[in-house]
Amino acid sequence: MSNRVLRGGGQKHKRMDYDGFRPAALPRARQCLDKYNGARGRSISNLTVLAGLSAIISLSLMSGSPSFQLCALLVGAVAAGIDYSIEYFGIVKSRWNYPKEGIPVGRVPITVPLLFFCCGVIVTYTVYLMVRLDLISLATHPLSFNAGIVQVVLLILACFFLIRYMQGQVKTLTFWALPLSLSLYLSISEPLLLVVSVFPVYIDYFLEKRLVKKSDIAYADYNEQTAINVALSYFPTTLLIFEVVIVIMRIL
Repeated sequence: MSNRVLRGGGQKHKRMDYDGFRPAALPRARQCLDKYNGARGRSISNLTVLAGLSAIISLSLMSGSPSFQLCALLVGAVAAGIDYSIEYFGIVKSRWNYPKEGIPVGRVPITVPLLFFCCGVIVTYTVYLMVRLDLISLATHPLSFNAGIVQVVLLILACFFLIRYMQGQVKTLTFWALPLSLSLYLSISEPLLLVVSVFPVYIDYFLEKRLVKKSDIAYADYNEQTAINVALSYFPTTLLIFEVVIVIMRIL
């Protein structure tokens, strides 16, 4: 009888200890779990680190050509500057955000333009590799007078719709991405660069959808059309970066 009472009392005492322990323990457990998930869930930061390592390797592989190394750093700076301007506009206008990323510079998480800086270095290494393998040439191919006029008209059209998009009067990126792509197409005489520029479209389409699903990127209004529009914009963007590489290398 007394043993039953003691066992019952012990069980009751143990249950009381557990009940008293639970409210204090759960918040600490949640904090640890949130901290772990936050560090693990920063996919963009992880991508930036991976791209950074790839950029360092790319620079080391171009050690035999200092002009290409300098070009890579300049192109990376251009790519980061373009991305920062776009990101700042989108975040200020509340069109998208990066809720898991920290260290903002003027409201833009530093990891995002750093990622594009590294991508600029990698794109330059891609050109370096294709030149070394004699797949492309950096020689100048002047445009005809008619082609030059068409290119100027397309650039004006692209700028017009880009301004309209930034003003919120046009919702799609295709209206400026298409004429810009055609204009850059007239400048690039190497078909291989056009082919390579297609791949970032598909990479961004699937990667960005995954990042949105994991809440690494938060759009104000995200749907399939948004995913396609953003992905298509990477074709003229990649062509533009290739053009910057070619121009800088001709100067150097």
